[in-house]
Amino acid sequence: MTEPTIICPNCKTEIKLTESLAAPLIASTRLQFEAQLAQKDRDIAQRETAMREKEKALADAKRDLDEQVADQVASQLKTERTRVAAEEAKRPRPHRPTSWKPKPANWQSCKTCSRCATPSCLRPKRPRPS
Repeated sequence: MTEPTIICPNCKTEIKLTESLAAPLIASTRLQFEAQLAQKDRDIAQRETAMREKEKALADAKRDLDEQVADQVASQLKTERTRVAAEEAKRPRPHRPTSWKPKPANWQSCKTCSRCATPSCLRPKRPRPS
């Protein structure tokens, strides 16, 4: 394997780089790269911290918004239930006697009082002739 060489900027002669000559160059280059790498690590850490803070703020804002929406929905639901209850209270109820009971299956109502189906209007069904 050939040894690395450099060319002198003044006399343009080729100089072979041995370990003793290359060590200071390698060390300075290594220090440069390590400094650049450390700076990039610091930048990444700052960006990650900023990102975590933004995520936390976003989660807090979402939680606050969810709470506001839940409160609004509960308020609207309460208002709507009150309105519906008031409307239902105003509606007329169909005529039903206080002692109303569902008629048995074998009873039928007379044609004149089929609306109210009171027990006095019910009579047993007549069996059909066979």
